[in-house]
Amino acid sequence: MTKHRNKSRNNSSKKGKGFGFSKEPALKKRNSGFISSTSLGLSAAAAFALSPAALALPEGLEVKGGGLSTSQPNSNNLVINQSTQRAIGNWNSFDINSNESVQVIQPSASSVMVGRIVGGNATQILGNLNANGGIVLTNPHGVLFGTDSVVNTANFSASTLDIDPNQFMQGDALQLNRSVLMPSDAQIINKGSITVSESGLVALVAPQVINEGLITAQFGQIDIASGTQATLDISGDGLLNIALDNDVVGSISNSGSGSLNGQFIQIGGGVANEFVNSTVNLEGY
Repeated sequence: MTKHRNKSRNNSSKKGKGFGFSKEPALKKRNSGFISSTSLGLSAAAAFALSPAALALPEGLEVKGGGLSTSQPNSNNLVINQSTQRAIGNWNSFDINSNESVQVIQPSASSVMVGRIVGGNATQILGNLNANGGIVLTNPHGVLFGTDSVVNTANFSASTLDIDPNQFMQGDALQLNRSVLMPSDAQIINKGSITVSESGLVALVAPQVINEGLITAQFGQIDIASGTQATLDISGDGLLNIALDNDVVGSISNSGSGSLNGQFIQIGGGVANEFVNSTVNLEGY
């Protein structure tokens, strides 16, 4: 039997309310989980107006912490070399076209690279992104993973929230905060395939998160959260808390052929039916 859950509540009188994730996740599946819902009424395509012809490989790197460098063996491939355990850089753009590939070479599987996309346009990843460590991409204007995109890393996070380079380089859990540049309807949209190592973490955090693709962390954790502030432990517990400002209407959707395959799957802010000022649509579990 198919179940449908749609929980929506009015604004709180406080600025925002956060929910810490409990030790027991909101949804727990072993090896494979399938969660689906109706799609958002908002047209996802409207937020990502760039045509594929306008895309190029990531460009405009400005290193803000740690060691990062790039090389380009040919017109369709970019190699990012990370020489320190943690590294963070600003990018003018981080687009990857359907015939393009980006390889991030890192010191170890526990290494982390943060890419802050600051050029003013939404990011479109239509091709391949591979890394032997963890990758965190942030863009206040949103990130789209296209139908044929393939992401394969040890850990992976994408968010419309911002990360302070100095705080990140201190080695603590990541503090993600709302940027003044972020629209209230900023989106992370996955239509492709995102895969991490067997015990890895996938976290997607934005006011609106849409999954119409495949996300796999076989014995790991998948966190899908609508929020404007979050704490993320990329080396262990995943999202520790999430908050949503009252002027933002959050929404999470897993629609079409969207599939979440992981041992631990967390939706919303720990308990989906207590999610304030948000709509969470779940079916088929």
